[in-house]
Amino acid sequence: MTIFIIFLVILLLCIIYFINLFRPKPIPGVKIVDNCSWFLGHVPAFQRNQHRLHEYRCQLAMKAESQGDTCFQECFPFTSSSIDLLTPELIEFVLKTKFDSFEKGPFWHDKFHVFLRDGIFNIDGQQWKQQRKIASHMFTQRLLNEKMIQVFIEHGHRFIDLLHTIPEGEVFDLQQLFFRYTMDCICDIAFGLNLNTLTLSVPEAQEFVDAFDQANHLTTIRFIQTEFAWKLKRLLNVGSEKKLKVCMKIVDDFIYNIIRQRRNDDITTHAERGDLLTLFLVHGDKQLINNEFLHDVVLNFMFAGRDTTATGLSHLFYLVYHLYPNIEQKLINELHKTNSVYLDAVLYELCRLHPPVPFDLKVAMEDIYLPGNIFIPKSTRVTYTPYHYHRLKSVWGQDAEDFHPERWIDKENEEKLKTESQYKFIAFNAGPRLCLGKTMALLEMKTLASMLINEFHFELDESTKKFNNQMRLQTTCAFQYGLPMTVKKRKNK
Repeated sequence: MTIFIIFLVILLLCIIYFINLFRPKPIPGVKIVDNCSWFLGHVPAFQRNQHRLHEYRCQLAMKAESQGDTCFQECFPFTSSSIDLLTPELIEFVLKTKFDSFEKGPFWHDKFHVFLRDGIFNIDGQQWKQQRKIASHMFTQRLLNEKMIQVFIEHGHRFIDLLHTIPEGEVFDLQQLFFRYTMDCICDIAFGLNLNTLTLSVPEAQEFVDAFDQANHLTTIRFIQTEFAWKLKRLLNVGSEKKLKVCMKIVDDFIYNIIRQRRNDDITTHAERGDLLTLFLVHGDKQLINNEFLHDVVLNFMFAGRDTTATGLSHLFYLVYHLYPNIEQKLINELHKTNSVYLDAVLYELCRLHPPVPFDLKVAMEDIYLPGNIFIPKSTRVTYTPYHYHRLKSVWGQDAEDFHPERWIDKENEEKLKTESQYKFIAFNAGPRLCLGKTMALLEMKTLASMLINEFHFELDESTKKFNNQMRLQTTCAFQYGLPMTVKKRKNK
């Protein structure tokens, strides 16, 4: 009997120990603005709202703002809490003032390593500095003017040719075409390779694109699962982790095949190319530039340069041809002017309210106090979320939730755009990690949008009842069910 009681006491102590180890551990002094399970934290709420996760977190942010808070926390089992920043002062502190004290860290790196590996968007420190330094040569004004805009126009003409083959009144997925267009453009820029996914003329390219998209989604859902759950599935090679492994095999084989072909090019051919892969082959450290390194570099820039721009274009055409149809005529009137300030303003406002990348995070590498005497311990995740941060009245004024392109036009000179602090407008990140491809992405959207709006009129099709503005659960804000449109050629063309 005594032995049995001792066993029960030991068992009870073990249960208490593991419960304490597992349960969320909120940070004292930082507001929790929603019901938080004592055992699972915000995981149940995230699971319930996974179909509208950005909107749910926006509600939390606005509630915290209304209570006068400058940040709020979200709690999860098996890991530290997450602090979401709600003021430009806090964001500047994390992304610039104390840049070296906040990194992507293992929380982000572990989840995305299977997809992004050791590429620029998944690393910190010297590795990141080295890749960014070489890649910065790709985004000079000369290359933008001489090469990139020509790539955007060339593939834009193919886009137009494809739209001319679609019968008037036939419903098609415009978002899918945007993703194909941006994939063709970024592969041209990154590899010097024409995949031509717009016309689906290269079957193995479509297999690669499908696997790439699926891998992106399967990686992202790790963020709404417990660490234990997805790592167990990975260990057992079951469920979503098994699918992810299959998809990455297709993606890796495709990229490595291109790298091997490029290494066989002679020096003269390298000199004639202006793509990202060649840039690293020519200018990089020969001991560092192995096939794995090149794979990670190219995959990361494809991830950034394709999905974000396609998502931005999808939201742009949804806004112009559904929510705010009056914008279309303003854009048409501006097309033949030398200054396209209104289109620029529309694109900036698009990126403000519908940022292609809805959230980002860093991890505190040491115990530190945020401005306002807010203490956060080492390993705390710090998130900054453009999707809801750009909707805060305390940051953007009383009309923060309104789509108002004119806010970006200088009142004293209507031919000029206003500039905002990069810590107020964080759609392209901020500080030392400010997006290298910002100018390229805006130029790509501007180029294709101008070409399409000049040639066609689009209408959103809601007859199938399948469309809503629900967003996919992945790293960008693409529409879950695509963008069903009909198209017709302009009568005055």
